[in-house]
Amino acid sequence: MDDWLASEEFARAPIARVLAEIWRQGQSGSLYVKADGVPKCLSFERGSLILDSASFEEKDFLRFLLTTGEADLIALARVEEHAQKNEVPALRALVETSLFEPERLWTLLESYAREEALSLFGARGHEREFHVRAGPPGRVLVGAIDIPSLLLEGIRRMKDDTVLAGSLPADGDMVRRLPSFSPDAFRLSLTERYVLGLLDAASERNGSDLGIV
Repeated sequence: MDDWLASEEFARAPIARVLAEIWRQGQSGSLYVKADGVPKCLSFERGSLILDSASFEEKDFLRFLLTTGEADLIALARVEEHAQKNEVPALRALVETSLFEPERLWTLLESYAREEALSLFGARGHEREFHVRAGPPGRVLVGAIDIPSLLLEGIRRMKDDTVLAGSLPADGDMVRRLPSFSPDAFRLSLTERYVLGLLDAASERNGSDLGIV
């Protein structure tokens, strides 16, 4: 593991930087985070976000279904009753009670995994540890969620200018455009494509270079 993931800088860095480093290094393991007093676990396999037995919390997923309007309290109560009566996991009960078709359930699981990570972008008071995993992950429910697209979505959602500023490179830092990726891969907006086009691997950029400030 790169020493950065055990450094003081890691402990202070914005969550976007942490996820980017895990992706860049192709790490496999678990990121344990406590933000706004709420503990979370994110799992990774070769740099991609996954949802596995270590990071999946059944009660949190059921709450996600409720808060997103995918299920109501009556339906979820029926699911929990079925799970207890038949001694089966809630995920199986969601299908057996005909609340969701299997394909829809996998889609919701992926959305849940993404939201668990995205919820950290605007949170404060992050305490975190990264535990490297030497062997294969536990039971994987959703695999290979792309980190760059997740970072882009997280930055787009940020409304707090202070939090957003804290996620940007410091003055004087080099900003490099990675040539191995196409803007089309991330569905960038026209404004984002314009800014990306200004970046040069051999020079530093600042706000005045945009030509619109």
